Amino acid sequence: MKDCQTRVGNFNQSKQYSHDLFTSVTLLKEEAHIPKTWKSSLRNNAAPANGLAPAAPISEQHFSTKLAYSKLLQKRYLPPTAEPRILSHGITKEDIQDVYLLPFRILKEAKLIMFQLKIIHGILPTQSSLFRAGLSDLDKCPLCNLESQSLPHLLITCRESINFWDLFTGWWQITFHQNIVLSEKVILYGWHQNCSSINFIALNYSLIIAKYHIFVSSMRVGSLDFDSFLLRLKDKLGIIRTLAVKNKVLDQFKETWAALL
Repeated sequence: MKDCQTRVGNFNQSKQYSHDLFTSVTLLKEEAHIPKTWKSSLRNNAAPANGLAPAAPISEQHFSTKLAYSKLLQKRYLPPTAEPRILSHGITKEDIQDVYLLPFRILKEAKLIMFQLKIIHGILPTQSSLFRAGLSDLDKCPLCNLESQSLPHLLITCRESINFWDLFTGWWQITFHQNIVLSEKVILYGWHQNCSSINFIALNYSLIIAKYHIFVSSMRVGSLDFDSFLLRLKDKLGIIRTLAVKNKVLDQFKETWAALL
């Protein structure tokens, strides 16, 4: 019996030794992938938490992946590159989170969520960006054939888009009996003001479908038709209604989209 316990003890010690050895080897492998400039920066700039005096340089012997990771976590990351552009449209830092969360609150379709996020971050493909990447022979807007097609041009300043948004505003007023002003901020980032007096879900969903329709029409058709947008919206609402029935929230669907049913 005592011999058996001795063997078990030896086995556990051997197992612990193997685990410690494996951990040490793993950390050494990870350390080898840390750039030398990072190591130098961490050794020379390490300071105590109170910031009163610089700490002694970190020696190679005490350098570890764990230390590097902890120092990286202490660094302050820069805000997304889209943030200054969003703020320039009059959206406050307190409200900027609503801009990022809007597509997730309004949409269920992953493709449309990614579409709106690309608009927010300014990375939606246009003829201008495709031309710069060597993927298009021309940077001219296929809708107006007059100007280079940047993202603001595609969705806002193109004469075809201007006419489209005029029709959208009139359609919304007739259908929902609500007057709206579609500024550049609203078109790009959604409607966030006076949510109690405006059908918030219906308007923001319709705006995203409208932008998607402009984008697809530009890339595939080369012309912009408002009636085709209404058909596209109707098809999307059919999908939403099916999901509402499945999830037993049909009454909520009818309340939101009563004007179009």
